Amino acid sequence: MSDYKSAYERLFVRNLNRYAAIRKNIKRRVDRILGDPYHNTELLVDSIGKMNLIGCRSARVDRSFRIIFVLILATDPHRKTQTGKDLKKQIVPD
Repeated sequence: MSDYKSAYERLFVRNLNRYAAIRKNIKRRVDRILGDPYHNTELLVDSIGKMNLIGCRSARVDRSFRIIFVLILATDPHRKTQTGKDLKKQIVPD
């Protein structure tokens, strides 16, 4: 069992319904990410420095589909995003 918990943005949930053909692959990949988010994932970096990609990682579902995810400490539930919005308002629990 992993120590990681999932929280999804509304856009992710909406797109999960949109891409019904690969929904099973997406769910399988999400389960693997929750088990070990550092295995077979890539750290995202912005070499130009215009974007804040701290903690952002990506995982490939198939050849042209990637999941972008962020690791956030669970001990700080009131952490603000870069725009100052509360994370609880942006995520949908599973």
